[in-house]
Amino acid sequence: MPGQGDRQALTDVEEGSDIPNDAETTDPSSLEEHIKEASYKKMSKTNQVQEEAESNTLEEEEEEDPNTVLKERQLYESLADLKEAAIRYARKRKFAVVTLRSGERQLVMTCKHSGTYRAATKKKSDEIEDTETEAAEYQEDDGDDSSSGGKRSRSADTADSIANKRKRLRLSQKIKCPFQIRAKPASDGQWIVYTINDIHNHEMASDIKAYSQHRKVSDDVRRRILELYRMGASAKMISHYLEELGITNVFTKDISNIRTNYLRKRKRKLEALEKVKIEEGTNEDINNTTASQCLDAQNSLGEPYEDLEPLDNDIVIELHEFYQRYVKKPSKKS
Repeated sequence: MPGQGDRQALTDVEEGSDIPNDAETTDPSSLEEHIKEASYKKMSKTNQVQEEAESNTLEEEEEEDPNTVLKERQLYESLADLKEAAIRYARKRKFAVVTLRSGERQLVMTCKHSGTYRAATKKKSDEIEDTETEAAEYQEDDGDDSSSGGKRSRSADTADSIANKRKRLRLSQKIKCPFQIRAKPASDGQWIVYTINDIHNHEMASDIKAYSQHRKVSDDVRRRILELYRMGASAKMISHYLEELGITNVFTKDISNIRTNYLRKRKRKLEALEKVKIEEGTNEDINNTTASQCLDAQNSLGEPYEDLEPLDNDIVIELHEFYQRYVKKPSKKS
């Protein structure tokens, strides 16, 4: 006769399962088999319902936002549109894509984690020379260490340290992820996707900000950031301004990099103009027209941020109001 636990198991399985009506008279081993079979059917049905629900949810999401859908045989007006679509597709699914090959006949895009790490090593002779040079700089300060009783000099330890640093391997994000998108030109300048291998060998990112590809801002936002820097705002202050605009996909360091890149490009322009001026000034056969043009170009750059395109008055007023409001905001310490 079945025990109390077996009777409880019978009540737990779903109604309509293939348990015989005379289950109470069935021997315990047979009854246990029927219970396991009914439980397995219930579990299978539950999993099937869950899979259908997840599939329906994904289909609903794709229907709500068609811009994040990427399918085979899908046409795009240009190569740039296709790349932007691939980035949106990756952002939706929390990974990043990179361009492996791009030409007139084919476009191949992969996951950021595809491929394998390849160290960019220097020549053995160059590495030895650099190590000896850096070690020699320390040896000049050591002087004669003959009185050290045979102890190793600081320069020798430094040389070993430098050599060991060169052998360190950086952790690579490339783990042979098989994800791939292939596209080719179609008629009238369009591009068509003909292969999508939508398989990854890694977990998706918990935060999409882990990839710099998804932390980029538009030219308009970049211009506002530089204008706030011109007013004297800090990166943290600008971060609060972006949050008010609903932009939460950037780090403070990304904001600092925008200013750094602007100042670096500006410096290169000034250096290039100065170089042209010097070259023209040393050539007596050429008049000073080019040099004077360079001087005018240098003057047009003016002070930092003065060479930027002007913003609309409404935006400037908005930025000033935010800056004044943030500056007058009492600090948490007080």
